Amino acid sequence: MNGLEVLDKSIPVRIMRSKEGRLSGNRAVQETLGMILGGDVYPAWKISAEERGKPYFAEHADAAFSVSDSAGFTAVCFDRTRIGLDLQEHRRRRSDTRDRLFTRCRSIAARAFHEQENACLNEVSDTDRDAFIRRFFRIWSAKEAYVKYTGDGIDDRFSRFSVLPGSRLIFSESVRSVSATGKRTELTETVPLFEEIGTTAWNALGKWFFCADLYSAEVKLRFSLCICADVEKPVIFRSG
Repeated sequence: MNGLEVLDKSIPVRIMRSKEGRLSGNRAVQETLGMILGGDVYPAWKISAEERGKPYFAEHADAAFSVSDSAGFTAVCFDRTRIGLDLQEHRRRRSDTRDRLFTRCRSIAARAFHEQENACLNEVSDTDRDAFIRRFFRIWSAKEAYVKYTGDGIDDRFSRFSVLPGSRLIFSESVRSVSATGKRTELTETVPLFEEIGTTAWNALGKWFFCADLYSAEVKLRFSLCICADVEKPVIFRSG
C-alpha cells in the first residue's frame, strides 16, 4: 500500500485560499496529495495535461484529481479513476444585486442549459429568486464537473447534454444525501468556516454526481461544489 487506500472508500476534498501564480493549481494538488501520503510528493508526482487540457498524474495511473478556483478559494479532490470537480461562488459580478443576478442567470441558462435543465430551473417561482439562483448554480456546477471529468471543457456541446437524473426531485430544498459529511466543516485559522447548507447525490450520464451548497458567514459568500465520478463514495472535506 502506498497511502492511497483512502481513495478506495472515499473522495477527499480540500478547500483552501488560492495561492498566487499561474501554477497555484498544481501546487495545491501536490501539497494536498502530500497531506494524504504523509510527505513531500514533488517532483515524483509530475502533472501533465491531455490534449484538451485536462491535468493528470503522468506516472501514476492509480490516482486522479481535479481542481477548481472561485472567489479566492481553491478546491481539490482525488479518486482512483477520472474525476471532475467544480467550485462556483454564487455571483457573476461583484456589482450584482440579487435581481441582477437572477436576470443574468436566467439569460445564461437560456443559452447554455439543456431544455430539460431549463424546465427544471423554471419550476422555481420567479418570486423565489434565492431558490432560483441556488438551483442555477447547482446545475451549472454539475455541468462543469461533468466536462472536467470528460476533459472536453465548455464548448458548443455544453447545452446539448443534461446532468439531470431520471427524477428531478433531487433538486428540492429538503433533500439530503447519504454521502453528506455533516453540518459544519472546521477550518484552519486562515480559512473561513464553511457550513454545509444542503447536499445531494444522483446518477446521470452514467456517472455519479455529488453536490454541496456551502456558505461562509465570515466572508459572506455562498458556493456550490459539485463532483462527477465513476462510483458513489462518501465525500470527506478537509480545509486549510
